[in-house]
Amino acid sequence: MYWKSKGISLKDIAQAMAITFFIVSVSQLISGAINANSSNFIIKQLFGSVYLVMTLLTTIVATVFPKFMSNVKGSDELGNIMLLMWFVTIGCSANLVQIIQYGGLIICAFCIVFSVMCLLVFSIGKIFKFDLEEMMVGIIAAIGGPPTAAALSISMGWKKWSFPVYW
Repeated sequence: MYWKSKGISLKDIAQAMAITFFIVSVSQLISGAINANSSNFIIKQLFGSVYLVMTLLTTIVATVFPKFMSNVKGSDELGNIMLLMWFVTIGCSANLVQIIQYGGLIICAFCIVFSVMCLLVFSIGKIFKFDLEEMMVGIIAAIGGPPTAAALSISMGWKKWSFPVYW
C-alpha cells in the first residue's frame, strides 16, 4: 500500500508546505519569545525549544482539524524527501580523515557489542526454547530498529515475524 502511486497535485504540495512553514514560523516566534522573556526554568525548558513547540503545535492542529489535515496529500512523500535531504546534509559534514582514523575503533566496538548481544540472546533463547528466527529478528530489531527487523523477516520469508501489511 505504501509504494502504490498516489495522486498528488501542485496544490497539495503547496498546501503541505504552507502548513509546514506556518507551524515552523509560529513555533520559532513562541520559543523566541519564551527565551527572551525571564520565564520560569521549566517553562523555558518546555516552550523554549522550537522542536518541542513545533511538535505540540502540529499535534494540536492535527487534533483540532482532523478532517482538513487528512485531506492534505503528499505530506508523507515530502517528509521522506526532507528526511533524506537531512541525512545527506549530515553526511556531507562528515570528515573522511576522522572516519578513517576512528573507523577501526567503531567497527571493533560494533563487533564486540554484536557478539555479546548474540551470546546473550542465543543463550537466553536456548533456555526459553525460542526459534532461531525469533532470536535473529530480536537481534536485528535491537541493532537496527523495527524497519530492519521487518525487512529481514520479509527477505527471509518469515511470515510469522513480519508485518501482515507487507504480505
